[in-house]
Amino acid sequence: MINTALIIDKNYISKWQADCLEYSKDLINIKLILNCQNTYNQKKFFKNYLYYLINIFFIRSKYTKKIRYNNINEELVINFNSTYDRNWQSIPLNIYQELKKNNINLIIKFGMNLIKIPKEYETLPIISFHHGDPSKFRGRPAGFYELFYNELNVGTIVQILNNKIDKGDVLSLSYFPVYNYSYSRTLKLVFKNSKILLRKAIINLNKSKKIHLKKAKQIYTLPSNFTVCKFLIKLLYNYTQRIIYGIFYEKKWNFSISKHFDLSNILESENYIFTVDRQIEINHKYSFYADPFFRNEKQVFLEAFNKKNFRGEIIKYDLVNRSYKNILNNKKKHYSYPSYFKHKNIEFILPEVASWSPPFLYSLNDNKKKYLKGFEDNNLIDPTHFFHKDIHYIFAGKKEDSLYNLYLFYSVDSIYGPYKNHPLNPIVTNPLNARMGGKIIKFNNKIYRIGQNATVNYGDGVYLNNINVINKENYSENIITKINIKGYSGPHTLNFSNNGVVFDYYKNEFNFLAWYNRIRTKLN
Repeated sequence: MINTALIIDKNYISKWQADCLEYSKDLINIKLILNCQNTYNQKKFFKNYLYYLINIFFIRSKYTKKIRYNNINEELVINFNSTYDRNWQSIPLNIYQELKKNNINLIIKFGMNLIKIPKEYETLPIISFHHGDPSKFRGRPAGFYELFYNELNVGTIVQILNNKIDKGDVLSLSYFPVYNYSYSRTLKLVFKNSKILLRKAIINLNKSKKIHLKKAKQIYTLPSNFTVCKFLIKLLYNYTQRIIYGIFYEKKWNFSISKHFDLSNILESENYIFTVDRQIEINHKYSFYADPFFRNEKQVFLEAFNKKNFRGEIIKYDLVNRSYKNILNNKKKHYSYPSYFKHKNIEFILPEVASWSPPFLYSLNDNKKKYLKGFEDNNLIDPTHFFHKDIHYIFAGKKEDSLYNLYLFYSVDSIYGPYKNHPLNPIVTNPLNARMGGKIIKFNNKIYRIGQNATVNYGDGVYLNNINVINKENYSENIITKINIKGYSGPHTLNFSNNGVVFDYYKNEFNFLAWYNRIRTKLN
């Protein structure tokens, strides 16, 4: 554990900050509380009047609520007044001496504004949050300009402070969804998940691991009244569009196969476009096909959505005869994402059953299912098995945050577990590519992961990600290629074989009863 000091203002912190400390309590030993009693924010009420007004309705939430920091012993508290040099505050030198006496190796800044650090203490790391991706948006306010400029996500970092604005080393970086119709929902999600970043920052600090991030030149400030007006009009327009879509439009999914591809060319392209070479006729029993996985060159497993009971079924589709066979179905239970793989000559399907069950493996050899140990309390979204260097891995999402958080679990004992949490979970936090979209690929001695783009429109494209490191302690990846479908939205799931690629896609179709179908799907 790291001996830690905490900077706060007037004995108060925000709820999200308290959650951060709780989530990392096994990594830090808070020995000192540096309680600044004279921090103030100079406000330009006339220039930024509308921003302060929307602050009341959009920014304040249970996560930004101030709470008294009482979970401490009084002798750990050092009250002080900072000195000011324009916008910069300084901590008195005698307090730095107290830090040295108490063997403090880390300071977490949850209070004060810009801090001027004495030269002799620059090696003592002071880490601080910035709710924004400094490669695009330096300054403030959090999340505002991301919505204003139609960004796909909003970044958040934890960095080591120095005496230049946003020029410190970045220890952790995550991206969260931008809800273009709701500033409030966007910020709630950002603050709720900030605890992930503090923990990863502390882990990376221990490993001396830093994230290289090119910082933007422009520093944003609070928006003018005119800018806020444009912002509110944009939110209203987006919200109206969302309502209209929910009432009158729905996605019509299908899948296709293409033999015209070269994986090397795909990996060398920043944006690769597939074409739908062959339209698959959907059986009258089903409303759509999705989530296709190759079994072999002639058969695929996929989800078929039953029109009568509004439940997904797993079917085996014969590409030659254009016939199908039910593999897993239940009138009251939903199956999807039939992740297929072989291990020791046994054929398995690891389906998504998150709406009603923890994950299980279904053996095609004996038509039996067996639950995986270690997931008794976890229902997983789009679980995907990967066997590498004698370790069984499962990539998956969780029901509450599957669109932007990806988790990794591992077992060294058996394919059936017990599975353990990877220490860096969630290993990916980004709506751009977190959710699984197909099998893990091994190609030319490299490993690639397919991740869904869940930003603006659900299921509208995937990203190929190069897995640089995967083991029980570490994980890292980087985005390589974006993949879309010409003339359609998608893919949502994509899988390769030696001679082809299979993927799903959709079109938004007008339907007077779209709202009714959505209600039925949720109620059934």
